[in-house]
Amino acid sequence: MLKIGAEIQIVNKTDKKLNYNGIESPFYKVKYKGKVGYILGGLISLEKKEFNKSKYLFTYKKTDNNYSIIIRHLNEKSELTESISNLDTYEFSIDIFENKGIEDIKNIVFVNYLAEACGINGGGIFFFQTENELKKVFEIIQISDSGVYWLIEDLIFPTDEKGIKGKIIYQKELGEYIDEETNWVEINKVSRELEWKNREILPKIELEK
Repeated sequence: MLKIGAEIQIVNKTDKKLNYNGIESPFYKVKYKGKVGYILGGLISLEKKEFNKSKYLFTYKKTDNNYSIIIRHLNEKSELTESISNLDTYEFSIDIFENKGIEDIKNIVFVNYLAEACGINGGGIFFFQTENELKKVFEIIQISDSGVYWLIEDLIFPTDEKGIKGKIIYQKELGEYIDEETNWVEINKVSRELEWKNREILPKIELEK
């Protein structure tokens, strides 16, 4: 039995597989503090990031045809918090920032979707790390269909360029090509000032899908 966050050395991979969290995983032969054993791949984090004395571990689960990301956070005392969120795509990167001027949170984790084709969401998911919780707080959409429309959402934090102290600025731009021959384009822009209150970003924004 190993604690979450224990570092192992992978020696080999076996042909034997087992379904765990909806994903077929092989068993791995591993070393840990001089001992050798076997661990199911679904129990091994696929990625680790360390930031401001925090350790973040990432893995996946699958239900039907939907993927979710599992993020586990270990603080300097090795206390564990966890957050699970559905994914629009399994092509993404993980960005971690300081609190960007938001009081009462320590770090911001952003699951940054990597859109490589039209019609694919290139936005992402924001998680706030508080003293004792890792919480999904906002999801943005950035999507376009070449020659038809685009929808771009973003959050601007207090320490970002054009940020406002104590505020989180929500911006949305919705554009539509009406007639390419005459370059007729209609654009609608929205900007709102939000705040981090009672462990939520308020007022709530109804996101378009």
